[in-house]
Amino acid sequence: MFDRDQQRVQVCKERLVKNRVECLAMGSFMEDVKDEYGKVIAQKKIQTEWEVPFNNYDNIFVSMMTFFEISTLEMWPGMMYNAIDSTKLDDVPIKENKPFISMVYIIYIFFTTFFIMNLFISVIVDKFNEEIKKRQGADNFTDEQKEWVKIQRLLVHTNPKIIPVEPINCFRLQCFKIV
Repeated sequence: MFDRDQQRVQVCKERLVKNRVECLAMGSFMEDVKDEYGKVIAQKKIQTEWEVPFNNYDNIFVSMMTFFEISTLEMWPGMMYNAIDSTKLDDVPIKENKPFISMVYIIYIFFTTFFIMNLFISVIVDKFNEEIKKRQGADNFTDEQKEWVKIQRLLVHTNPKIIPVEPINCFRLQCFKIV
């Protein structure tokens, strides 16, 4: 993936060219300026450039950063579509040129997200819980003391139901029923 796709995820600002040479030879092109309703209000001259996206596979360090960003699930579909549209060196992208590359991305995301990232997060949560226990002093308790603390916490959170007893006196019974 690193060496094979080097310099292949590139694009020219003008989509009507076929390769880098044509893009740079073109010099500039006119682009429509539209208002908020989509109506063309002017044209402006734009210099053509052969652009390399920030997330690419040109060298090992940029590739590692790109794969790390993919593993965090941050904007990975755009990177996947750029790789799918990639062609040979210095040619413009062709839509859905290599659809099989999507499986590489899906498998990579599956393994990094579900296995490696979850393993990493579980270690952090485990260490965090150990620190909480140390700060609360629960590490030094015996089993009986831990059981007593557990029972006390349960007692604090229980809400017993109070069932009122009806009075025997007739007058008091009427007041009881009114209330």
